[in-house]
Amino acid sequence: MSQLLASLQADRFRTVMRNCASEHGLRFETLEDHFASMLLTSKSGDVRLVMFTPHDTTIEFMVTTDLEYDSLEAVPDVLSTHLLRANEKTRLGFWALTQIGDQYCYAVMYNIETKLLTPKLFASVLSDALSQVDDVHSSLRILTDSLA
Repeated sequence: MSQLLASLQADRFRTVMRNCASEHGLRFETLEDHFASMLLTSKSGDVRLVMFTPHDTTIEFMVTTDLEYDSLEAVPDVLSTHLLRANEKTRLGFWALTQIGDQYCYAVMYNIETKLLTPKLFASVLSDALSQVDDVHSSLRILTDSLA
């Protein structure tokens, strides 16, 4: 029975993702039972990898920054504090520190109930996530330029 449920959940994930993407003319780089990804261009012109992972009744959206660190000790406390403070100002989406391979990086993440995910919400979440990553990169560029 659990194998049947897993198969149904995988089918639902792929169907929902396909429907949401096709409504906006988007295409996936990868669309599998337990993972999907696409490359999108943000308003700043940067190309970002967006990753989607199904979890029981939700789908996790994740967009990483370009900021990568070899260890947790190398992660800057000031930036972590800034992003954690940004979390208190939003009702949807949050900043996290995630490990991808052997690197740590900041990512903006959203967990959306699968049954509530419409093409409109899909596009809204993608737009918001890309904007948040752009904002962090823009702020860091300004800070870096002011220190130079």
